Amino acid sequence: MNTRILDAHVHLPSGRIPDAQFCGFAEMESAVAYAREAGVSGMVFNFWDALHARTSAELDAGNERALTVYERNRSFFYPGVAIDAGCPECSVRWIREFARRGLRWCGEVLPKGRLDYTAPEWLKLFEVCEENRLIVQLHMSPSVATLARRLSGLTIVHSHIDVATLPALAECPNVFLDFSGFSGLRLGGLETSLKALGPDRILFGSDFTVYSPAFFLDRLQEAVADEREREMILSGNLLHLLERAGGRQPFQEGQDHVGDESDG
Repeated sequence: MNTRILDAHVHLPSGRIPDAQFCGFAEMESAVAYAREAGVSGMVFNFWDALHARTSAELDAGNERALTVYERNRSFFYPGVAIDAGCPECSVRWIREFARRGLRWCGEVLPKGRLDYTAPEWLKLFEVCEENRLIVQLHMSPSVATLARRLSGLTIVHSHIDVATLPALAECPNVFLDFSGFSGLRLGGLETSLKALGPDRILFGSDFTVYSPAFFLDRLQEAVADEREREMILSGNLLHLLERAGGRQPFQEGQDHVGDESDG
């Protein structure tokens, strides 16, 4: 397969704070080497410790680390800002900082406890994301469609396949899907998603470092016969979303910020 493969759903180990039990790598370098060997040529990522941050200090450390990694290799990495409703002021500051730098991705967002993205504490953060043109990547929840209808100007990437909510998601043109995680590997899930959303609203995502990107490449090859549609899912749709959001050109070294530095 010669098409560029951009993994839109990656969590990397920090090597400093104990990471989630699902991570199979002790440090970032070996994880990245594994992804490259699997064929990945670029990734949207955050760090496990930032995803599970419980304090503003942990959120600060995870986002600062992600920006450092990105600035060292813009052609391979694209960072997603980590936010948490328990640290609202810190989260808003980081949303605006990413926007100021021309970075347009937030997440994956994974609330602690009940996954209700329409709760007031989360809604306030997503309104700031909408104002700053950030794409928000959310773990699967029935509340995603409700949020999408309420904030119609917010672009949302729904992570994982929940067949029961696909009809509601299909009615929201601002919702896209990455087929990462176990649900993306189950036979029939990706095929059903394609029928509901079409190939132009699906992104390649693996939930690496939990799963190997190679598993999802095999699943895509099996489910999508059309080469052009596979190319859209592997890279075209993600690049289109980021281009539409403005900011820095993704996955390219030495690119200046295209947007307004005063954004946000």
